[in-house]
Amino acid sequence: MQIKTWKKAVLLMFAILLSWGFFPAPGDSADATKIYTDKFGYFSITPPQGWVRKDYPKETRARVRFTSPDDRATVGIIVRPVGPKEATFAKMLADKRLALENMRKKKPQGKYSLRESTICGYKCIRVDTEYPGQRIQENYLFTGKGLHVNFCYGAVDRGSLEKYRKTAMDSFCTIKLTGKK
Repeated sequence: MQIKTWKKAVLLMFAILLSWGFFPAPGDSADATKIYTDKFGYFSITPPQGWVRKDYPKETRARVRFTSPDDRATVGIIVRPVGPKEATFAKMLADKRLALENMRKKKPQGKYSLRESTICGYKCIRVDTEYPGQRIQENYLFTGKGLHVNFCYGAVDRGSLEKYRKTAMDSFCTIKLTGKK
């Protein structure tokens, strides 16, 4: 009996030694490819590999941001529960049109666009903003499962925006809504 236990222990140690170099250590870039689930349990997303996560611990909405390794681009997501009257596409579209008009008045030097879109199976409102000398940003807004979702992709310049677009959109397509609790 003791010989069988000893053999199992040796085999286990051998397996551990063999696998030692094959698994990423905590903090390695491969660690960032794990699925992220927000603290409220509203959504999960697979962030871009190697991007650094920023949490917002005092936030009352589900919110997270991931920054590219060169600090030139970010993807972020904000999710909050909404009531049935707010959870319609038409209501969201009307609210965003009004908000965009207010932005145009406050910052007339900016470039703005708003259009309906479908991305990764979600019917979205896409809002693009660009201020001279500042970040360029794309927001994709949609509702589902009693939640309002704002997926934001931004970069410091047009070149960086194009460089990371596929990476950002691939991450966007991993969003899974679990619904409000």
